[in-house]
Amino acid sequence: MDPTQSKLPTWWIGGKDGSLSPWSQARVFALIKANNEFKLGWSDNDIAAKVKKVGGGNPSHTAIATYRKHFDEDAEWYPGKVSENARKRGPKPTFTDHKRRCVAEAIMASKRRGEEPSVALAILNAPAASLNPNTGLPYTPKYVLQVFRSLCHDGDPSDPWGHQLPYQKTALSDALVSLRLGWADKLVSLYANGAWYYPNVIWFDPCNTVIPGTARTVFQHKVARKGKGRKNWMSKKSKRYSKNLRCSPYAPKQTQGGDMKAWWFIVLSKGKLRLQVMDRDWEQTGEGIATFVDKLPAVLGDMFGSQTRTPRTLFTDRGPGLYNALTGQVTHAYREAVRANGFRTFTGDDGSWQPSDVADVLLHETVAAWVRKYFQTHPIRNVADLEKNYAAFLVGMSECEAYLNNNYEVENLCRALSKRLKMLRDESRGDRLKY
Repeated sequence: MDPTQSKLPTWWIGGKDGSLSPWSQARVFALIKANNEFKLGWSDNDIAAKVKKVGGGNPSHTAIATYRKHFDEDAEWYPGKVSENARKRGPKPTFTDHKRRCVAEAIMASKRRGEEPSVALAILNAPAASLNPNTGLPYTPKYVLQVFRSLCHDGDPSDPWGHQLPYQKTALSDALVSLRLGWADKLVSLYANGAWYYPNVIWFDPCNTVIPGTARTVFQHKVARKGKGRKNWMSKKSKRYSKNLRCSPYAPKQTQGGDMKAWWFIVLSKGKLRLQVMDRDWEQTGEGIATFVDKLPAVLGDMFGSQTRTPRTLFTDRGPGLYNALTGQVTHAYREAVRANGFRTFTGDDGSWQPSDVADVLLHETVAAWVRKYFQTHPIRNVADLEKNYAAFLVGMSECEAYLNNNYEVENLCRALSKRLKMLRDESRGDRLKY
């Protein structure tokens, strides 16, 4: 080693035996530039004789010519720079690009068949491609998951898979997607401009709220907000304490001894919204729905005034009490109440042509989300007293109704069905919308 280099850092003067260190490369660069600028007449052999390789000896004239080419072609060259096309040192990887593509194709095909992707499933469906020939065992999950994140996608290679939480929406079967697509196409064709819905349709849907009546249920309702998939603020050392644990997320949806289920209806029409609370003994049956329909003329009169023409077409989902779950036929009690009060159902008596799951399209489902959001930011402070909690619930529903009418785009929502139907037909092709 040149004594002048003894105090230089290893990364600058070191490298693989027989190669040129970054320091030597810089020397080659300087010699070539000086030779060109001052016309010294040095050949590549002359320059090679002035440079030392790591471990001793001089480079060949061919190596100097190669460096000269790099300098001419790359204006951003620097000592130690490695060409993008240079062969990487070390053994060749056994998990080749071909094997990786085979694993990716196998696991994507599995997902298209409805199977949940996993490392074990990838190894099962691509046993040869996932086998490490050096060990005789499958590649470790680390390498298989790299394939998931880089080569696997759901139709768009520029949008590869990521391991993330899904949206809180239920999956649709292929048959239901097809039915939704045909339904959207039919409605778009029937009412091409979409303006018919606004003055003619009443959207309604029964909903319920569990009113706690005991200290146990009050506690569970509070803790249930720490549900699965939600993060909460806490110290690491206190994660095991009850104040930071969660209970079943279904606690606010199921009544227990001493609790009450309060039923209320979303009524949406012509840019106005009503949250109509039913009597305490109301039940979601055909007779219960009929009771609501009997009240509906008075509700509409209160919403629009007795002198205003009110819509007469009822648009709902195919929920219990409204339609027979198996046949799609309107229930007898609901049908008779509709006729007795001068209304008509949008589907007619046979609702089987309307898909059983179009919650992401129906307008009243958006209102239900608004109500949930309102009570998340304006929670009812329940106590261990059913009557006090029910009274607070009634006040909360009244305030929620006023807040939504004054602060949300209820008017625009009432005009949104045509747009959603076109999105369902043209963009999602029958699959879930973003709503």
